[in-house]
Amino acid sequence: MPKITELFAFIVADQNEEDEGVITFKSGDEWVPMLGTDMKRIESLRPIADTIAYQMGKSYRVIRFQAVGEVEFNSPPVPIDGLKFKIERHGGQNGEGTDDTAKDREPGEGGP
Repeated sequence: MPKITELFAFIVADQNEEDEGVITFKSGDEWVPMLGTDMKRIESLRPIADTIAYQMGKSYRVIRFQAVGEVEFNSPPVPIDGLKFKIERHGGQNGEGTDDTAKDREPGEGGP
């Protein structure tokens, strides 16, 4: 995976040009922001943005953000005083009943 040095976003103004937001669309139960790290991804999202803009009766802009520096870097969590991590992941694709539950797993004992 290449390093992300810029981010593109589909932006729409709400009531005036000072009130903007990232366009989102619903995929299943989740809202997905219309973002991409390269123009290939932006072009793949453009038909969705066109449809949403038409339905809203608004125009949109594609804005490019460039990485200037890191704001924060988070390392994986470290257990405190021997606490154990509890990892639970339920559900599968197409209704498969997978259950990858790792209860009371010591850190470093592998994952699901």
